[in-house]
Amino acid sequence: MYKRTTELTEKQEAFLVVYCDSGSITKASRTVGIHRNTGSRWLKMPKMRQAITDHLAMSELKSA
Repeated sequence: MYKRTTELTEKQEAFLVVYCDSGSITKASRTVGIHRNTGSRWLKMPKMRQAITDHLAMSELKSA
């Protein structure tokens, strides 16, 4: 799991992890119980984009 660097809700954090692992907005949205449009809107938020960048960077460091 990544270290939280921005303030996201628990659902947003769960969405982030599933989205980064699957690359699918639909799958991530269904997993956390939100509408796909909500997931798309979350991905446009600067704090979510930063959290995705942080999560992917941490994942790369762990796999190196």
